[in-house]
Amino acid sequence: MCYLRISTSDQNKNRLYYSYEDRSCNGFLAWRYPINCAAATQGGGNNDAFKRQPTELDMEDLTALKVELQKLREDICWLYGKLQGTENGVATMKFMVCGVATCLGFIFLMILALITMR
Repeated sequence: MCYLRISTSDQNKNRLYYSYEDRSCNGFLAWRYPINCAAATQGGGNNDAFKRQPTELDMEDLTALKVELQKLREDICWLYGKLQGTENGVATMKFMVCGVATCLGFIFLMILALITMR
């Protein structure tokens, strides 16, 4: 399972990042950058959007946070859809394997019956 967390390290204070549920391997997956952030489009760099103190938030920041929250919701919906598609694919494959196994069993019984009739 993947989580969205907030960094508490001195170097990356208050930065959002994705991590694994199991933290035994440090758990870090990737940074989560706000929309329209240069680091997000360039693949790295500092993220000053999360280094300000909470008292410095203004309406523009709150609007940006609202947009970011909507993007996270869309990401969750997309991942849920992918999960559902994968689960449906696995169920179909299980059904097909059971069908093939049943057919092979039937063929085996038919061959066995033909051998015993001779």
